[in-house]
Amino acid sequence: MKIFEKYLLKEFIKNTLIVIFVLTVVFSIFNLLEEFNDIGTADYTFASALAYVIFKIPIVISNLFNLAILIGAVLTASILIEKKELVVLQNGIVSFEDIALKIVKYGFATSLIFLIASEIFSPIANQFGNNFKAVKTERSFEIFKGSNIWLKKDFKFLYIDKNNNQDLENVLLIDLTDKDQLIISRSPRGKINNLNLEQTNAEIYKLSKKNGLFEVQKQLDKNNLTQIGVKVNFLKIDAKNMSFYNLFNKIYANSQLGINSNEFQVELLSRVLKPLYAIILLMIALPIIFDFSRNQNIPKNIFLGVLIGLIFNLIMKFSNVLFLKSSYGILFIPLLTLILLLFIAMVVFKRKLVEI
Repeated sequence: MKIFEKYLLKEFIKNTLIVIFVLTVVFSIFNLLEEFNDIGTADYTFASALAYVIFKIPIVISNLFNLAILIGAVLTASILIEKKELVVLQNGIVSFEDIALKIVKYGFATSLIFLIASEIFSPIANQFGNNFKAVKTERSFEIFKGSNIWLKKDFKFLYIDKNNNQDLENVLLIDLTDKDQLIISRSPRGKINNLNLEQTNAEIYKLSKKNGLFEVQKQLDKNNLTQIGVKVNFLKIDAKNMSFYNLFNKIYANSQLGINSNEFQVELLSRVLKPLYAIILLMIALPIIFDFSRNQNIPKNIFLGVLIGLIFNLIMKFSNVLFLKSSYGILFIPLLTLILLLFIAMVVFKRKLVEI
């Protein structure tokens, strides 16, 4: 790697990390301010709110890293222009196109790294943060439809195999409240109303210790009612909180059942193509920054970069909405929009850099 390539890469990484740090801090502060309304509820203190916001940081980074890469690239190019380093590089027979292509390459690689990291940490941290807040505020646990889960409240443990709103399947409740007795109740069906668990056709086992021996009692109850002391909120599955693996499984399962999966397909496509989005953004922004270099300063260049990012994001969101509302083939509209934007980016990149 040549000296100027190492320098360019170092400046790009430094500026991108600074931007992602600043954006994360700013958006996290906004998230913390939103939590002020809940501070004081049950055990939810300022420290709890701060911890909850920290759990949300991977989601924040996941949503912002392409914008940070764009601003970092624009900032790198602007600093090169302001310090007259581009003139020096050009005298060394390095063209604007060579410099822009290297920044695009660095941007693609950085976007790919952020995508992999956010895919590992974001879904886990987000779900953990939601349940952490639920415990501290004594509000309902958030459970996605179809997911199996364990819940614990004091000395009671609840296992749910499958759920569809309040309708539960294969329910198991273990009650250790009484130190001298263990109660296990299981049922094929159940419901949760407020703080109570209603089990249909429950098998109840009571294990008690008498005279040094364990005694087991079994009974059947068509409608067993147990206070579990925790509210459970059954949510529609949010595609943005799902991992790649879960998205693939959901799309496949829906296809087997003949259920529409447009929302999950759009989310999966959007995530997979984020590095390509970064390429398109950089190929449009960098030539414009280099072309306007004589009349622009760093703040204006950053504003221009943000504006390009917002316009691109709005176009993609609009195409996704059209797809969700239409009856066209799988992902036809978003893919067509992306191809058109890529074509425009390549034309802008080539023509603008040739004119400079």
